Amino acid sequence: MAVGVQDRAGARGCVPVVAALVAVGSLTLAGWGGPVAPNRGTPKGWRTVVFARAAISIPQRWVVRRDSNCPDAQAPGTLLLGMPAVLEHCPAVPASASWVTMTAPDLAASSSRLRAPGQLMVHGVRIDVGFGSPLVRQWDAPSLDVQVEAFGPLSGRILPTLRRATGPSPRRNPSGS
Repeated sequence: MAVGVQDRAGARGCVPVVAALVAVGSLTLAGWGGPVAPNRGTPKGWRTVVFARAAISIPQRWVVRRDSNCPDAQAPGTLLLGMPAVLEHCPAVPASASWVTMTAPDLAASSSRLRAPGQLMVHGVRIDVGFGSPLVRQWDAPSLDVQVEAFGPLSGRILPTLRRATGPSPRRNPSGS
């Protein structure tokens, strides 16, 4: 019997397909990078960093770099804010390292990026989950003007701290200059 084809005994043949879809849906909502920690507050001892309209929290020992695409190979983790005009050649980073990049949305890439079949709500913010890979989680938060990619074992603890930054919204120059 072909998987998913209903036989005379009823819907038994559909069970493997439903189970597979549920498993794939669980993976895609987690960003293909394993489970994401529950939607909780900021862990004690972590610091908050603001980028665009978003705030995210990271452990105290993490390094923050602006306009760089290279994580700090010596730090337990790196938060990269923005990207340089020309990508840098990065030194080797250990597989145990974790890093998170936050960038302004690239409208062309964002519209063509494959999306998971669902969305998440994290601290009241709609998150569009990208498919990523076993090592990469991709989140887009259009209302915060930010795209987030997370790599490494700690990224599942960092992403759920994403939220709307408090205080005045960043102003934009209407002329675009």
